[in-house]
Amino acid sequence: MKKRFIALLLCITSILLCTSVTAADFNDVPEKAWYYEAVSYCTEKGIFNGTGNGGFSPLRTISRAEFVKVLANYEGVDVSGEEYDGFTDVDTDSWYYHAMAWAKNNEIVSGTSATKFSPNAKISREQLCTLIYRYLDFKGIVVESVDNELFSDDADVSLWARDAVYAVRSIGVVKGVGDNKFNPKGTATRSEAAQLMMNFDKYYEENKKEGNEFMLDDAVVDIKIEGLTGSYKFLHVSDSHLTLTDETDTPEAIADQNARGEAFDAQITDGVKKEDRLANAYKYAEAEGCESIWLTGDIIDAPSNGNMAYLDSLVKGSSVDSTFVLGNHDWTFSKDYQSQAQRVDSIGKFQQIFDKVIVEDGEEYEIYWEDKLAVYDYDGFAVIAIDNSNDQIPTGALSAFTYYERNNIPVILLLHVPISVPTMVEDVTAMWGRDICLGAANLNPDFTTQRFIEYLMSAESPVKAIVAGHIHMDHVDDVSPNNDTIQYTLGATYQGAARIFNIHG
Repeated sequence: MKKRFIALLLCITSILLCTSVTAADFNDVPEKAWYYEAVSYCTEKGIFNGTGNGGFSPLRTISRAEFVKVLANYEGVDVSGEEYDGFTDVDTDSWYYHAMAWAKNNEIVSGTSATKFSPNAKISREQLCTLIYRYLDFKGIVVESVDNELFSDDADVSLWARDAVYAVRSIGVVKGVGDNKFNPKGTATRSEAAQLMMNFDKYYEENKKEGNEFMLDDAVVDIKIEGLTGSYKFLHVSDSHLTLTDETDTPEAIADQNARGEAFDAQITDGVKKEDRLANAYKYAEAEGCESIWLTGDIIDAPSNGNMAYLDSLVKGSSVDSTFVLGNHDWTFSKDYQSQAQRVDSIGKFQQIFDKVIVEDGEEYEIYWEDKLAVYDYDGFAVIAIDNSNDQIPTGALSAFTYYERNNIPVILLLHVPISVPTMVEDVTAMWGRDICLGAANLNPDFTTQRFIEYLMSAESPVKAIVAGHIHMDHVDDVSPNNDTIQYTLGATYQGAARIFNIHG
């Protein structure tokens, strides 16, 4: 049986307890037991908890409620805000409720019927594999094509679980029970589940060291828009600063990019090349089913032929659309930095890559290079991208918001240079020696820029979120007390930074 499972390896974190617990702390886990290592491993990392009275209950079969709590622990996120009211047999005050809601909302678990979750039902081995398989899909684990020999009791494996069983076996997370049997309907004990989770965590760690991970320190932002019926996912990357050249580049361009490349490469601690990181971001966006990848500037460090060719291959070779905002380095070399001549010479190169028409529900969208903005309408919100790579807002950009303000349609604003807000000035100044954000006095903001910032801070602004890069640091800040606009800046993607935006009703 030949199968292919495509997803991606991401940072999977384990929530750590304030007080480290190991198997030695339990009165029912003998040191010589085969499961001692697994129990110690999982409890020390906070993946499993004890069952009370100093016990772990290693031989007790694990329930559906317990295992979704294990997966939530492994994810290491705060699930206290997760809610799901579709099951009639789940008490909202139960210890597993929020973990169940998190797993259901992320399509990791489903009910045993349309209205029942059966929290106390014992989980079967094939069900356990199915939850692991769905969690792999949720997190994005890559498993190469393999030929799997069928279990001798393959006929007993439910059709809905077959892909999951063989996928999980193919990466060594689960094994048979002897004589090449899997025993799909058999139940799993807490110690067996601990062994499985240890196997999975070690699999991740091993593949991370081998470089099979996409190596992105991703974060996730949920933006709720009232009345939105669909859901949309976008990947934000910024400041990957590619420094590639080829034989067609001038000696000056090669020298410039070589010198700049050495400076950036010195800041990379995990050995992943900048160009590989950006390629992995596109693969990540594809695996996550993103509508588009938001590229908020300085994706390349200069418009060298090598950089442009590589960027062209990524954009045109991906099934995910690219929403691109010019950064202050994208279109200019160090010599004559940001001269108008360099901009005129470079814009045509970007047009050839990014001027493809994006079709969404029969409508067409294009980047307006002369106006330095692009507008993308979705069902219930809009994304507006503005080129402020010269530290100013282009004339006429403000007029693009009139329609959305009048019709009460939320806007996601993409910039390269973020808005200067008080809560980030200190951090930005500490890193760069001065405030380098839009509106800073040392950047001499013109009238249009000042008026634009005032509008973003007003109650009339339809902007729900500002997404930017430039400062090479993660920052999440309120823009103004007059509205609920949040600004999200991103660390440098050449160091692994990325952010998923889930936009939903």
